[in-house]
Amino acid sequence: MPALEWVQCQECGRRHRWKVELANTDVVCACGAKVPMPDLRAFEAAQGRDPDATASGSSSGALIEVDEPVKVQAGRLREYQGKGAGLWGMSTLSTFIFWSVLALAGFFFAVHAIIVQVIWSYIGTAVFGPIPFFKSWQWYKRWLRGRTLTQAIDEHLNRGAH
Repeated sequence: MPALEWVQCQECGRRHRWKVELANTDVVCACGAKVPMPDLRAFEAAQGRDPDATASGSSSGALIEVDEPVKVQAGRLREYQGKGAGLWGMSTLSTFIFWSVLALAGFFFAVHAIIVQVIWSYIGTAVFGPIPFFKSWQWYKRWLRGRTLTQAIDEHLNRGAH
């Protein structure tokens, strides 16, 4: 069986490296759970070594064998990707570059949308603005039929009174 220097959190499955300095203490996991670190004697006993011979700390990096997988709450298992592993297993730098490129692309799309909206509003005002104005002017003149505006309004209001 493989010998590991890791202790897994029972809540989320995240692995924490065991060190002699952390022996017989509790480490707070990123999920908030406390992970008890075994003492040096437990590691030495698991390796089949004499715990009393290495209890003074002469052994560097005592190992523990893992007999069975850690039982984790359903739906909470996360695979450990190593220190600094980022998005899709990329390095931290690659992840930073990936998100930076996406942020720049979003910025350029936003600026492009603003510029296009401004240009089209000017084109719409310059090209399509005069057409309705002239059409309404034609309808206005047709409605007057040679009368003054006051005469046309009076006739219109008097028709509604009958």
